[in-house]
Amino acid sequence: MANLKLISPWRNYYHEIQAFFKEDPYVTVVFDEDNMEIKLFVQVSDKAEALTQILNPEKTFGETAVKVTVIPPNTSTRDVKLMMKSMIEAEEFERVIGTALDCNKLFYDVRMIKGLLGFNAIYVLFNKNVVQYYNDNIGDLNGVKSILSEDIARDIFVSHPGVFYCTNVVESEADNDDNYPQCDRVRPIRTYYRNNR
Repeated sequence: MANLKLISPWRNYYHEIQAFFKEDPYVTVVFDEDNMEIKLFVQVSDKAEALTQILNPEKTFGETAVKVTVIPPNTSTRDVKLMMKSMIEAEEFERVIGTALDCNKLFYDVRMIKGLLGFNAIYVLFNKNVVQYYNDNIGDLNGVKSILSEDIARDIFVSHPGVFYCTNVVESEADNDDNYPQCDRVRPIRTYYRNNR
């Protein structure tokens, strides 16, 4: 095991968030351990606003709490606020999550499935990537944790009924978005209807 050193669980949480946003050119993650605060410096205003709506504003480890703060461009600080209502409209959540994750290379797409009795399910799809970050894992030679993007999303985003995080496993001609630039694009709205027979 190569130079393993034990670190605090809140520093592991910082590494997890940092690894998730490492592939996003508009987000920089910094840990202010003196103030127990993870800061996300976001260069795009609407992306910053969207992130304030989906990120968990605080994570507790025993008696220690770590605050998560989103800092938009040209602003000194802005606290993450839970702006989402418990039953936010599916279309609104689809827009918010798409804006928050646009340009992140881990993110593939967001899709809404219209179901029976007005229940809509939102599926947030991530590319088939394994994310690795240091977390003093004694089960790994280098002390890293290997995890899917969907697992990190479940940990760092606010839990919301009807929202599911998954890995895109099917690639078809219809799902190939090579005609669209990967970043700063208007995503085509894809609404699917579940065929219940």
